[in-house]
Amino acid sequence: MFLRTVDWPKAVAMVGDIAKGTASVTLRTYSRKDPKASGAIDTYGWSFQQVQAYGQSETRSTRLVVADQLSRALLGVATPDDTFFAYEVDGGVDYEADAKCLVKEFNDIAATVVSVTVGAVSISWFLVVLHQNSDIIHWKMRYHERDQRPDISGS
Repeated sequence: MFLRTVDWPKAVAMVGDIAKGTASVTLRTYSRKDPKASGAIDTYGWSFQQVQAYGQSETRSTRLVVADQLSRALLGVATPDDTFFAYEVDGGVDYEADAKCLVKEFNDIAATVVSVTVGAVSISWFLVVLHQNSDIIHWKMRYHERDQRPDISGS
């Protein structure tokens, strides 16, 4: 599932540059802080869509979101105070089932999928934020430090 690890601030800078033109940015976070009785998972997300010539409306008065707001929102997914892992994943694939399956394995986790689409081309990233030492160790041993990362969907 994971193609390679990425430097999240550099990926955010790339998203900000792409979003200066016609683009769609989507974020979905699946999380749980404590194991819940029914295995319930909290879901949060948003989409940003813009149609314009590259860089043309940076100062337009009707603009709802400026580039630095989008970058701040994306950087807020995983701050330097968090223990997080960021990976590039196949663009255009729906990772909802994978993220939900993964979240159920951990006690305090947020799994976020960020996708940027321009026309028929999509680039996606999968971020995992962990807060407990036992979860961090589990993640590193099971997913991050393996030469061949397993398909977490269980299929």
